[in-house]
Amino acid sequence: MGHRMAKRELGKVGSVHRSTERGINVIVDVKFPGTGQGLVSPSLDEATLVDYERELCALFGVRRLHDIVGQECFALRPREGFGEFIVGLECEGRRFTLAGFRRKHWPDKAPGPDEAFLSALDPDYTDWETAPL
Repeated sequence: MGHRMAKRELGKVGSVHRSTERGINVIVDVKFPGTGQGLVSPSLDEATLVDYERELCALFGVRRLHDIVGQECFALRPREGFGEFIVGLECEGRRFTLAGFRRKHWPDKAPGPDEAFLSALDPDYTDWETAPL
């Protein structure tokens, strides 16, 4: 049996890189004992790329994005179990979520499923935008 993913799981950043396959994406690879998983940004343009990287640097308290490699953080997922995506990271009392970034840059676009609605339907669902630190 494989690794059971927790909603909030301590890991260490193994790498960070950009992909240009579909727009610009930043992938933060988080390593856990025996496995790993990536936090993948939405497709970014040059302006949102700069802000995305700035927010990740602020989360980890570093000046350059590459300096997050080797840092510990909590990966945040909406539910426990297999197949859940990382939707945010938490580090030293600070939190970054994809939903928050989307709301900041594209407030007129739906960031995906409505977190409050999903929370009401599924008591195991965690909206990390509103969850206490």
